[in-house]
Amino acid sequence: MDNTQIFSAMQGEKPHVSYIKTVISKIFVSILDPFDESPSGILLFGDPKKGGENSIVDAWNEKQDRYIKKMNQPLFDDGLLIKYNRPENVVVERQIEEFSDAELLEIVNSHWFSLVKIVGEVTSVPVLFRMLELAREADKSEKVTGLIESKLSELQLN
Repeated sequence: MDNTQIFSAMQGEKPHVSYIKTVISKIFVSILDPFDESPSGILLFGDPKKGGENSIVDAWNEKQDRYIKKMNQPLFDDGLLIKYNRPENVVVERQIEEFSDAELLEIVNSHWFSLVKIVGEVTSVPVLFRMLELAREADKSEKVTGLIESKLSELQLN
């Protein structure tokens, strides 16, 4: 792989192979720089159980993988560094702040108990203002607007 292919792979593709540390302490891992293939290193830190990127090292081609295995053999032997399979499809759930007015109107028009649950979970004053305005435009009952207003008041007092 040349530099442009590696850079492209880093932007959206899965790495050739990934390794994760198994302990909470910091670990220094010798790697080949992905662009100029010079020897360098990376310090892995953080809690590996939380799966943060700071505790994972990637190899983007076979050469980098062989280098990591060879230069960090004691880490592999002691079980401090193990192969890691990245999740295939990480679905990022959209936050209510990202919803369009049409989606918020759907929520305002939903069944009462669904509306109560969703409004109870909202922590954003601007979203509640948008929902209140949509509820008024849709001529929703006092019960619906009152629910949104009470949550709005609660957030503004805190």
